[in-house]
Amino acid sequence: VRLLLAKQLEFETLERRHMNGYLSTAERTDFLLLANKNYAFSKDLDKPYIYDESGGTHGGDPSQKHLKTGFIACGRNIKQGTILENMRITQIAPAVSELLNLGLSCSTETPPGLIQGPD
Repeated sequence: VRLLLAKQLEFETLERRHMNGYLSTAERTDFLLLANKNYAFSKDLDKPYIYDESGGTHGGDPSQKHLKTGFIACGRNIKQGTILENMRITQIAPAVSELLNLGLSCSTETPPGLIQGPD
């Protein structure tokens, strides 16, 4: 099965020994499938399981720079009227950590221009 999966162009197969950090799981898993750029996985019975589409889908590796996310925030220290054209899902935790003064050690940074200093 692994050899057949490894030959697919639409996705990457990640074996358990390579699952660490944000791709780790507490459940016993032999491998993960990560959709490649411009591909996604579907549970919709009217679509193929793997299809050529981007935007609003699941299955991608969040460390890939081409994957973007939506994020809506308001409140203290959020710069009013800010629109970020591109935000990666891995930038959400650093932003929340900074807003709540949690001091988390994150591998990415808060998007510039999102947070303003305290009043």
